[in-house]
Amino acid sequence: MTVQDMLQQALRHHQSRRLADAEELYLQILRLEPTNSVALNLLGVLAMQSEKPAKARQFLQRAIDLSPANGEFHFNLGLALAADNMPAEAEASFRKATLLSPRNPAAWNKLAELLIEDGKAQEAAAACRKALALQPKFPEACNTLGRAMFGLDDLDAAIAAFSRAVEQYPNFAAAQCNLGQAMCESGRYDQALVSLRRAIELKHNFALAHWNLALLLLRLGDFERGWPKFEARWRLPNVDMVMPYQQPWWDGGPLHGKRILLHAEQGFGDTIQFIRYLPMVIERGGKVLVVAQRELVPLLRCIGGVEQWLSEGDRLPEFDVHCPMLSLPGRFQTKPADIPAMVPYLTCEATCAERWRGRLRKYPRPRIGLAWTGSPINPENPTRSFPLAAMAPLGEATSGSFFSLQKGAAAAQSAAAPMPLVDWTDDLHDFADTAALMESLDLVITTDTSVAHLAGALGRPLWVLLKYVPDWRWFIDRSDSPWYPTAKLFRQPRRGDWSAPMRQAAEALRSL
Repeated sequence: MTVQDMLQQALRHHQSRRLADAEELYLQILRLEPTNSVALNLLGVLAMQSEKPAKARQFLQRAIDLSPANGEFHFNLGLALAADNMPAEAEASFRKATLLSPRNPAAWNKLAELLIEDGKAQEAAAACRKALALQPKFPEACNTLGRAMFGLDDLDAAIAAFSRAVEQYPNFAAAQCNLGQAMCESGRYDQALVSLRRAIELKHNFALAHWNLALLLLRLGDFERGWPKFEARWRLPNVDMVMPYQQPWWDGGPLHGKRILLHAEQGFGDTIQFIRYLPMVIERGGKVLVVAQRELVPLLRCIGGVEQWLSEGDRLPEFDVHCPMLSLPGRFQTKPADIPAMVPYLTCEATCAERWRGRLRKYPRPRIGLAWTGSPINPENPTRSFPLAAMAPLGEATSGSFFSLQKGAAAAQSAAAPMPLVDWTDDLHDFADTAALMESLDLVITTDTSVAHLAGALGRPLWVLLKYVPDWRWFIDRSDSPWYPTAKLFRQPRRGDWSAPMRQAAEALRSL
């Protein structure tokens, strides 16, 4: 049998999924011809099919060393590198593949997928269009194009691309999920529900579809269906949310003296919002430990009945069960009508509050605190935030005093504020300091950020400026908040339009 005959027989084994037989023949070929790059490439493909990307990389790199101008080899190496969590190297391989084999639509699509992950949505869209020009019926490339357009905030184009993907392949669960998310972001909630439920029908354990459906159901006020799906967040891929504890989850029942650990899991605002459930946990008859962000613990200590407060990273004592804070509403089967919202449920230290009152006494009223951006690591921050300059109408609406509550890099905008703005944020070392300052303010005006949750938890008058499709906790059409009774909500009438809610807030400020 010639080497060519052996190769053909190995390919037949490979195509019929007799991988062990195929591998043995490929290896026999290499023993006869150590420089046979085709056999090396196919061994790499076989190793990928066996979920051994590191082994695949070795075979494929040897094939490329022997045949550096073969675009298929570079494409396969890109697949192996991507599977082995080496995105930069994979992107380079796919670029080489498109250079050597520019008529390979799969190479353009894979390159686009990595460009999206690298934040290069414009370049990714161009790569997708090249793939679709070569192969118009290519649902994976349509889906990738939709993701690129979603990243560019062109929702109409994203919806069109995702719709094209599911038209070409109706059982494409990922495209159905992406279509649902795009529909939701455009405010087409009924259509979003259809797509997300279809994605789950196609792939029952699809964590991202369950998670997106949970956020939509909660946003629509369907807490009964939303809370169970909200737990899908722990199964999301590529998310830095790993359950750090091995002890059993608390099911919400009586504790009978057991020690329970409640722990923060997401941002500052989430902890502030859901710490309200702490007294209800204490009533279940256990000994309660709480782990929260270090910057919050001095403030949260005002809540009594806790055996021990700990900061993230502290050594933990023994405990019996645990519960993430954002799972508490589900444990207590919370509905919009029975959200525990007795405010204030947080208070500040009296001496600190008095010190701030003394500093603010000379400033004319109303005294208004401002914040205009949230955490930059939150993927929603670019659309939920705005520059301080956008708040200019507020300065024109009152002769009162404005105080910055903005921390982080965006605080530098205070130097060019469109109104006289007092900036003492260097003296705000943690949330307890910020709370004490808020006690002397007549009003807090902010975007959707931890400042809003802090003001609401303190029972301070609060105005929140919200994007067109806001975070789930603000619902979709209310001007009030069942989470924070002292809050008033000002919403964008269309995506990206901050001028309208700012004008409405300015008019309301004139009437104070």
